[in-house]
Order: sequence, then structure tokens, then C-alpha cells
Amino acid sequence: MKTLFPALVALLISFALPARAVEIPGQDSPAFQTALQDWLDGKDMTALTQLAELARQDNRAAQIFLARVAEETHLHAHVTGSLPRAERMALLRQPGGLSGKSWLKAAQVDVPLAMAILQSKNIRERERAGATLLEYGESTLALRLANTLMQNWQFSEARRILVLMDLSLGAVKVLMFSVVNKGAMGRPLFGPEEHRVQNHVDPVTGISVAAQLAVFPEPLRVFFEDKRYREFVLTGVMEVPELEPAISWCSAHCGRSVPQCVLAASFVGQGKYSPFSSPVESLLPNDVYWSSSRIEADIARSAPDLTHYGKYLRKYDACFVETVNAFQAQAR
Repeated sequence: MKTLFPALVALLISFALPARAVEIPGQDSPAFQTALQDWLDGKDMTALTQLAELARQDNRAAQIFLARVAEETHLHAHVTGSLPRAERMALLRQPGGLSGKSWLKAAQVDVPLAMAILQSKNIRERERAGATLLEYGESTLALRLANTLMQNWQFSEARRILVLMDLSLGAVKVLMFSVVNKGAMGRPLFGPEEHRVQNHVDPVTGISVAAQLAVFPEPLRVFFEDKRYREFVLTGVMEVPELEPAISWCSAHCGRSVPQCVLAASFVGQGKYSPFSSPVESLLPNDVYWSSSRIEADIARSAPDLTHYGKYLRKYDACFVETVNAFQAQAR
């Protein structure tokens, strides 16, 4: 386990290649761009209705975007949750079976990205998906896949994904999280060597251990139970580019406790790499999504119902809890 880390880093340094963006049929359609802008402006029902109509017309970009929105419940439940089941299925999925089928199944016929997203969710096929995700510029989905592969000891394909990527904080964190088990070069985060381990800075990227751990936080239970871990990760949370939307959100609403607010947002993201990423980066780049009028509400919607965790989180950062509750109440 320990010897694998230097080898993987060496491969990353030697062979890191930029992803090539590939155009998706239908993405330049004025109707699709109008629907996308409506979605960014928070006109969810209008946008979803337009996307569903375009999907039925075999617009591949609309099919892929709509399918990914359907998969990320927090991106639509505030408007679809109250719909009758048949209407909700008609809005988000193509006809077929008891619950409809993902529009990805239609798009996969001639768009490899759609097939790769489907493969990434299939335990028997996910090893094939990484290169295609990167070819289309879907770095977030690729890194989530790499982390899943490494958690399941499928190191060969995970390494291939990371080799094809630009060396990034996310890539380094996948290695740290899966291979060296929460400590620099495999040493424990807390213990006799904790000072040296905790102050370790990656010699290639200059990224601290605390920041690396903030990218894939531990389960929310650890946030409550392990004060030392929580306080350590807090020291690096503001370094994490993937948490940029949360940093802006917390700066706007919780100016007196920004790092604590960002850490809480990271943990309630439930350990998913880049929890605030665009659903489809090749169709909607993160910088466009993060500058849109809907991002603030989406950050709050990504949090679970804080009824179960609120009193514990409130002790840590009351502003975060109150702001999330206020946003979620508006969406109901």
C-alpha cells in the first residue's frame, strides 16, 4: 500500500495530459441554450419542461443534461417533489417500464459520454468509463469514479484515470484518501509522528494534508465525534478550489465564521468529491454554474434535512444551520 503512492504520483507527473472537450450533438441549439439559461436563472419548471421536450426530439445534449439533473435529487426535488408520480416521471425520464428509463439510455446510441456515465454506475463495466469521461472534459465524474475504483481495489483503471488528468488537488486527494489512509505516506494523522505528518506539504502541488482531507471528508458522524480531526481539517478547508462556491456562499451569509461554515458545508456534502459541481461540465462549465443566480439555493438544497443534525451542527456553526434552513424553507 505505501509503496504504491510514490509510483502513482510519478506517473501523474510524467504523463498528465489535459482533457479534450468533445462537442455533444444539440448543445449549440438555440432551444437548448435557452433552456439551460432558464435553468441557471432558477426557472426550474420552465427549463425542465423545455429540456423534456427537446429530449423527446432526440436532442442529445438535452437528454444527457436532463438525465444528470434527474440523478442529482437536490437539483430538482424542490419543484418535482410535489408532482404526481406520472408527471414527475414524464418530466425527468423517457417512457419505459414502471418508472421510466434514464435519457442516457437513448443518448448512448451515438454519444459515448452517455454510455460512459451509465458504465460508471455499473460494477461490471465501470472500469471502461474513465477515459471517455475525461475525453469529454468530465473531470468531476472521472475523479468520483477513480475514488470508487480505488475503494474497491481496482487500482489499474483508477491509476489510468489519474494519469490522463492534469495533476490536481482532487487527484492527489483520491490517492491520499484511498491509498495512504488519512495520513501522509500512510502514517497516522494522530500519534507519535503527528506533528510531522500534519505539517506535511505535498512537494509537487504545495497542497497541505488538511486541504487534501477536506476534498473527501469523512462521514458526518466523524464530524460530530472526532473533534481533533474536525479542527485539523478546518485549517486547510479554505485552500480547496472544489469548495469555492461554499466559500463564496459562507462569506456572503456567515462572515463571522466563514471557515467553520465551509467545513460544515463540506461535511454535509456527505463525502462526495466536488459536491457543488455542475451536473455536466462539458455542457455547463463550473465557472458559469458557480456564477449563476441558482448556485446559492443549490448549495443549501444539497444539504440533508438538518432536523436530525441541526442541534449538533448549531453548536459548531449556528449561522450555517440557520442559513440552510432558511433557503430550504423558501424552496418548499
